[in-house]
Amino acid sequence: MVYRILTGVHNEWWDDAQQTYVWTPLFMLGAGTTLGGMMWELHLPAPAITNARARFWFTERGWDRFGRALVGEGRRQSYLVKVIRRENPRRSQIVYADEWQVALLPQKHAGGDRTS
Repeated sequence: MVYRILTGVHNEWWDDAQQTYVWTPLFMLGAGTTLGGMMWELHLPAPAITNARARFWFTERGWDRFGRALVGEGRRQSYLVKVIRRENPRRSQIVYADEWQVALLPQKHAGGDRTS
Protein backbone atom coordinates (compact mmCIF):
# COMPACT_ATOMS: atom_id res chain seq x y z
CA MET A 1 0.00 0.00 0.00
CA VAL A 2 1.19 3.55 -0.75
CA TYR A 3 -0.22 6.80 0.64
CA ARG A 4 -0.47 10.32 -0.78
CA ILE A 5 -1.33 13.35 1.33
CA LEU A 6 -3.17 16.25 -0.26
CA THR A 7 -3.66 19.49 1.59
CA GLY A 8 -5.77 22.44 0.64
CA VAL A 9 -7.16 25.73 1.66
CA HIS A 10 -10.71 26.90 1.86
CA ASN A 11 -12.65 30.13 1.62
CA GLU A 12 -14.45 30.97 4.86
CA TRP A 13 -16.93 33.73 5.62
CA TRP A 14 -19.65 34.61 8.09
CA ASP A 15 -23.19 34.13 6.78
CA ASP A 16 -25.53 36.50 8.65
CA ALA A 17 -28.66 34.71 7.45
CA GLN A 18 -27.46 31.32 8.73
CA GLN A 19 -25.58 32.78 11.72
CA THR A 20 -22.65 30.50 11.05
CA TYR A 21 -19.33 30.32 9.24
CA VAL A 22 -19.55 28.86 5.74
CA TRP A 23 -16.57 27.43 3.91
CA THR A 24 -15.89 25.98 0.51
CA PRO A 25 -12.74 24.17 -0.59
CA LEU A 26 -10.66 26.12 -3.10
CA PHE A 27 -7.96 23.65 -4.20
CA MET A 28 -5.89 20.68 -3.05
CA LEU A 29 -2.10 20.35 -3.42
CA GLY A 30 0.52 17.78 -2.55
CA ALA A 31 1.59 18.10 1.07
CA GLY A 32 5.09 19.23 0.07
CA THR A 33 3.64 22.52 -1.12
CA THR A 34 2.05 23.38 2.22
CA LEU A 35 4.02 21.28 4.72
CA GLY A 36 7.46 21.25 3.09
CA GLY A 37 9.06 22.92 6.10
CA MET A 38 7.92 20.12 8.38
CA MET A 39 9.20 17.53 5.91
CA TRP A 40 12.58 19.25 6.12
CA GLU A 41 12.46 19.24 9.95
CA LEU A 42 11.64 15.50 9.94
CA HIS A 43 14.63 14.90 7.59
CA LEU A 44 12.53 13.31 4.86
CA PRO A 45 14.84 12.86 1.84
CA ALA A 46 14.00 15.27 -0.98
CA PRO A 47 15.37 13.79 -4.20
CA ALA A 48 15.50 15.98 -7.32
CA ILE A 49 12.95 14.50 -9.71
CA THR A 50 12.94 16.07 -13.16
CA ASN A 51 9.72 14.51 -14.44
CA ALA A 52 7.03 17.11 -13.66
CA ARG A 53 4.30 14.44 -13.88
CA ALA A 54 5.73 12.38 -11.00
CA ARG A 55 3.96 12.56 -7.64
CA PHE A 56 5.33 11.44 -4.29
CA TRP A 57 3.63 8.75 -2.22
CA PHE A 58 4.69 7.31 1.13
CA THR A 59 5.54 3.66 1.50
CA GLU A 60 4.06 1.82 4.50
CA ARG A 61 7.23 2.57 6.43
CA GLY A 62 7.25 6.21 5.33
CA TRP A 63 3.60 6.58 6.29
CA ASP A 64 4.36 5.40 9.82
CA ARG A 65 7.54 7.51 10.13
CA PHE A 66 6.45 10.75 8.38
CA GLY A 67 2.93 10.62 6.96
CA ARG A 68 0.93 10.40 10.17
CA ALA A 69 2.82 13.36 11.66
CA LEU A 70 2.29 15.42 8.50
CA VAL A 71 -1.45 14.74 8.50
CA GLY A 72 -1.67 15.81 12.15
CA GLU A 73 0.31 18.98 11.50
CA GLY A 74 -1.77 19.83 8.44
CA ARG A 75 -4.95 19.54 10.47
CA ARG A 76 -3.41 21.54 13.32
CA GLN A 77 -2.64 24.31 10.83
CA SER A 78 -6.29 24.21 9.63
CA TYR A 79 -5.58 22.81 6.18
CA LEU A 80 -8.06 20.53 4.52
CA VAL A 81 -6.31 17.15 4.52
CA LYS A 82 -7.07 14.17 2.31
CA VAL A 83 -5.16 10.88 2.32
CA ILE A 84 -5.32 8.67 -0.75
CA ARG A 85 -4.39 5.01 -0.39
CA ARG A 86 -3.79 2.60 -3.19
CA GLU A 87 -2.30 -0.78 -3.84
CA ASN A 88 1.36 -0.99 -4.69
CA PRO A 89 2.07 0.58 -8.08
CA ARG A 90 3.36 -1.10 -11.21
CA ARG A 91 7.13 -0.93 -11.63
CA SER A 92 6.68 0.95 -14.90
CA GLN A 93 5.17 3.88 -12.95
CA ILE A 94 8.07 4.26 -10.51
CA VAL A 95 10.43 7.16 -11.21
CA TYR A 96 12.17 7.07 -7.80
CA ALA A 97 11.99 4.88 -4.70
CA ASP A 98 13.60 4.69 -1.30
CA GLU A 99 12.49 3.08 1.96
CA TRP A 100 10.20 6.04 2.81
CA GLN A 101 8.65 7.13 -0.47
CA VAL A 102 8.10 6.49 -4.16
CA ALA A 103 7.67 8.98 -6.97
CA LEU A 104 5.08 7.70 -9.42
CA LEU A 105 3.84 8.61 -12.85
CA PRO A 106 0.04 8.92 -13.03
CA GLN A 107 -2.05 5.85 -13.80
CA LYS A 108 -3.79 5.76 -17.15
CA HIS A 109 -7.42 4.71 -17.09
CA ALA A 110 -9.77 3.76 -19.90
CA GLY A 111 -11.41 6.86 -21.32
CA GLY A 112 -8.34 9.02 -20.77
CA ASP A 113 -8.95 9.73 -17.06
CA ARG A 114 -5.82 9.95 -14.94
CA THR A 115 -5.04 10.08 -11.27
CA SER A 116 -1.91 11.32 -9.59
